[in-house]
Amino acid sequence: MKKNFTKLVCVRIACFCIFSAMGQETKPDVRMIERKDIPQGEVTLRAYSEYFWPDSVVNFNSNGEPTSKVYYDKENRTGTSMWLENGSWKISEPWETEGIHWWIGKVDVEDFNGEPLFIYPQLDGETNFVWNTIFSYEHTVKVYDAKGNLIAIEFRRKDVPDYFHEHRISYNERNDPVLIELYVQKSLWGKIQYEYNDYGYMTLHERYRYVNNNWVIDDYKQTAEYDEQGRPVADYFFVAGESASLNQWVLSRYSFYYYSDGTSNEQIAAPSPTVYINGQTLFLQAANAEQIAIYSITGNKLYETTIQAGLNTINAANLPQGILIVKGSSGWVKKLIAK
Repeated sequence: MKKNFTKLVCVRIACFCIFSAMGQETKPDVRMIERKDIPQGEVTLRAYSEYFWPDSVVNFNSNGEPTSKVYYDKENRTGTSMWLENGSWKISEPWETEGIHWWIGKVDVEDFNGEPLFIYPQLDGETNFVWNTIFSYEHTVKVYDAKGNLIAIEFRRKDVPDYFHEHRISYNERNDPVLIELYVQKSLWGKIQYEYNDYGYMTLHERYRYVNNNWVIDDYKQTAEYDEQGRPVADYFFVAGESASLNQWVLSRYSFYYYSDGTSNEQIAAPSPTVYINGQTLFLQAANAEQIAIYSITGNKLYETTIQAGLNTINAANLPQGILIVKGSSGWVKKLIAK
């Protein structure tokens, strides 16, 4: 269910904090925060967020099954929720809302109950990132560029003044953040990346951490699709899951948006399956049932079967090593490397 943005201390935020506490391998670098503050220029920066008013939103689980629905009334500025309970749909009382909250804009730090609240763009406006729930941090130091973009933030431990974290932010020509680098004691250990379409709307938000001289996926990523008016029509949420060691994302949930002016996203198909090999088993997580076939790099068909919605497993012991091509009857194609 989509809700208005609320500043919450996320349970999962320990993902970044704990990695630093565990002493994972990091990439050394020099400090950016030691530069003097750059005067802010007279530049119009993008707002923190945007709100959209779809007629309805339908949320699905990774198996392609609807889990909840939200109907919006822009005139009365209310939303009504529906959810499945014991096989039947339940409906809520109308609640006040400003529509769908799309957390798209600036990077910043705010005070939240005496602790710094690190704000970063994200497609899902239900949660936000508080720097740490383990240690207490003192007032932050900020550096801005000439356009007024926040390009560096420093957090220091109150109990250990020499222990600090630093975030560095890079922007595109529209002043939208494209990269947030996370440093601990001058060492790079994580990053958040963004991509945008030609109209400036965010299409990708994903997170990585630096382990054993390599970047590996971390926590989750989000993607989105838009109509010609720039309104969201679909968003997808992926998690690292059990495939984290293989650097593979696994679909967790997704949502379709519908608008009362007749604009529909029915042309947008469910996301293509997540496919990966672990040992002698091929895992394929799909939103719908369909036919799939596995080919060698030379085009020879090696295997064919029908998959069901949800997680499918295929014995890969007899498949050759090297590059494999997996094709679905709905039109998607995936490339795998069997070792």
